[in-house]
Parts: sequence; C-alpha cells; structure tokens
Amino acid sequence: FCIASLDTTMKRSNPSYADLLGYAEAELRHRSFLDFIHSDDREMVLHELKNLKSQLLPTIAFECRCLTK
Repeated sequence: FCIASLDTTMKRSNPSYADLLGYAEAELRHRSFLDFIHSDDREMVLHELKNLKSQLLPTIAFECRCLTK
C-alpha cells in the first residue's frame, strides 16, 4: 500500500509496494504518485482524485496500472 495526499504527493509506502514497483521506499517518497501511473489510466485516476477532493461522489474502489522501474 501507499499513502498519498490529495495533491498527489506520496507520503509513505510499505516495502511490498516499493518492491512491486522496483524502487526503494526512499525513491518513492515525496514524488507524485501520478509518476507511477500508466499513461492510459492517468485520466481515470485524476477523475477519481477530483471526486475525492469534492466529496460529492464517494470512491469505493478503483484499479489502475502502475509503471515499474
């Protein structure tokens, strides 16, 4: 898992998430999680982020593809 802020900054990740992407945890910290989202999925992720910020439509769950190192 990773914890990110609404401004897309990654705050924390666990070792499994970092290993999955092929990065050290320190390499992920303070970067935008959008840097690791597949370009075909970025628009959908931004849409979900907008919903989270507005609090009008709850996000129950969604999936996206991530880029590995």
